[in-house]
Amino acid sequence: MLKALVVDLLARAKGKRYASYDVVGIGPRLVTGLINQLGEKADLITYEDLFSDPSILGNYDVILLSAMSSDRGALKNVIRLANTLGGSQLKIIGGPISLEFYDILEHVGGDFVVVGEGENQLIKLFSEYKKYLIQQDLNKLTEITGLAIKNNKKIVFTGYPEYTSKDLLDKIRPYTQVNKVYKRTWMYRFYVEVVRGCSNFYRPLINIDYRRTCIKCMNCRSSDLINKLWCPKHIPPGCGFCSVPFHFGPPRSRSIESIVNEIKDLIRHDAKRIVLSAPDFLDYGREDLVKPYPLTDPCNPRPNYNALENLLSRLHEIPEIYSGETRIFIENAKACLIDKKVSSILGKYLHGTTIHIGLETVSRKYNEIIIGKPIGLKEAIQAIKILRRNGLRPYIYLVYGLPYMNYKVYKRTIKALKKLYESGVEKITLYKFTPLPMTAFEYFKPEIDKYKNIIEKYKDLVNKYNLLAKRKYFLGKKIKAYIIKEDNKIYGYPVDHGPVIFIRKTILDLKNDDVCLADIEITNVKARYVFGNIINIEKCMNQ
Repeated sequence: MLKALVVDLLARAKGKRYASYDVVGIGPRLVTGLINQLGEKADLITYEDLFSDPSILGNYDVILLSAMSSDRGALKNVIRLANTLGGSQLKIIGGPISLEFYDILEHVGGDFVVVGEGENQLIKLFSEYKKYLIQQDLNKLTEITGLAIKNNKKIVFTGYPEYTSKDLLDKIRPYTQVNKVYKRTWMYRFYVEVVRGCSNFYRPLINIDYRRTCIKCMNCRSSDLINKLWCPKHIPPGCGFCSVPFHFGPPRSRSIESIVNEIKDLIRHDAKRIVLSAPDFLDYGREDLVKPYPLTDPCNPRPNYNALENLLSRLHEIPEIYSGETRIFIENAKACLIDKKVSSILGKYLHGTTIHIGLETVSRKYNEIIIGKPIGLKEAIQAIKILRRNGLRPYIYLVYGLPYMNYKVYKRTIKALKKLYESGVEKITLYKFTPLPMTAFEYFKPEIDKYKNIIEKYKDLVNKYNLLAKRKYFLGKKIKAYIIKEDNKIYGYPVDHGPVIFIRKTILDLKNDDVCLADIEITNVKARYVFGNIINIEKCMNQ
């Protein structure tokens, strides 16, 4: 039996989490579960636990490393650790960073990269090609599509793989024994994939570079869903800064049974907070409305209301979810799909849930032509108000440093911040544009210096409105949170999600691995976090 160690590097940056402390992504759990399902032995470990006891590397034949582009430093650390210990195991890299395969193999290390989604490649590696994997016959492995292999200092890419089928997504059973891997299990938001892929196959209608100049064929704006797949100038689909449509393809929704079974297993292993993960939760089941064609239009048809209602109602039949002991959340939704009917469904089952809307800038013209996103301020404010009326908590994403983002776009977006706040936005997340591989904007650099003054004003005003929102929605309120001790400080993570809480006063003697459910009164707020005092300890988790 082949022994594999899957290492969760997600959000570890250069070796330490700087954000998303309470998030556990789906990728490492999925890979671990799939390998075990194939009859081999796979164990899952966090980056931190590996460095606590690196000697365990000697117990495994292969090491699989799951990372994002921002985790390059952590990835390099693990590869260096494995090489230092003298292990001869193959080091296999996967996850979102896989699209950077050439640079990773050349400058970071590892033996080969599983490019793209990975399920089809892993099934071949751990079944019909298992012998060659054990023998480390890298030449033979080049027969598998979707691998980038470094052999004799030469990098061979075997081509992009097919997207994972909907049927296969339903058959895979992700690893669910999370209490054995993620200490302080209660506090984490465990992501459960409900939709794979994105429906936005628009593209930027601009001159991107000398190789990929838009010829205005308008395939990506066609009502023909198949035409949207193909660009004669090979401009990657989707928003110009996002690789999800290229990486994962059009949406495929998992069956209700597979989702419910996974969540029940997670709950049996102490999961208390579960995110129904999707690039857009409102794409769930929407591909069924256009089949046999691919779902490549972000806004048409409307959401599959029946599919959404059926999924959420089935989840609320789980006793722990119905009682509120375990919370479920969703993350992203496109403004153009948010209407009264869908908000009513979400409010019925997900009251108090945060929902993120990608707006990027308030200019509809800039978003649609430059970014390839058919959404502007009008759609966003309408969505925010509808969500707020149904007991939901809207968050907004905005970006600075984007290509061709001029003073006019900055000024219009800055001017609209007040409207966004007044419409009911709880948080504005402003982030810097970062070019990613296999996106339309991959060769652009962030335009910062040219607009330095207005960007600083932009940041200051976002902080101002985030502070006002924290005062409005949190100051003086009593909320439930999971509290932990980290670096001799005590932090709280709201049960219903929200800003990190810095605990000021407590007589509780917490150990580093403890996590407790507590009632906390919010006593002060900042733009990005809040302060609070513990009023009552409801219960603590026994490790």
